[in-house]
Amino acid sequence: ATTTATSETGGSVASPIYYRHVPRQPKKRKTTVLFGTSMTKYVREKLGFRGRKFINISQSGAKIKDIFHNVREFYTTHQAALNDDVEKIIFSFGTNDIKYSKSGVCHLRKLIDELVDMTKCLFPAAIILFQCCLPIRCMYPYTARNVVDFNNMLREICFFNNCVYIDCFSSFLTSDLNFCNKDLLS
Repeated sequence: ATTTATSETGGSVASPIYYRHVPRQPKKRKTTVLFGTSMTKYVREKLGFRGRKFINISQSGAKIKDIFHNVREFYTTHQAALNDDVEKIIFSFGTNDIKYSKSGVCHLRKLIDELVDMTKCLFPAAIILFQCCLPIRCMYPYTARNVVDFNNMLREICFFNNCVYIDCFSSFLTSDLNFCNKDLLS
């Protein structure tokens, strides 16, 4: 780029524009990490899709405390975290925490808030996404209410913490609110 200046003789002279501080492009992170439970254990993504990476750290029976531990361990040991290459973090949990909870789900809020705070601290540039708790087989009369209450709480936490809430609950229900495929819930 050039600018035009007037010389002492009255003629115009083209001079280049120099920037002292060249704005740098933000680092392009390419790794998406999924922390979940048995419901997401077998989720796979094509490797090398446009140079992107997908890492699934899901374990059967995981509760929020386990996910908390998994995030911390991933941060300290995995190459993507060490290289600051994490673009998105997806959380999918809740079923193992709420299905037997007789006292509701309010006690889980503090754990989720701590998980969000820790994740934002460890991965400040990452987009954090939470998948809603999916419908689960009603073992007890309070189970369905817990799922709904948990999802409402999670939606609120996402709103206040600038996280993304993925609501896929209705995809598992028919128009009359019955389960589409009861085999999915075993």
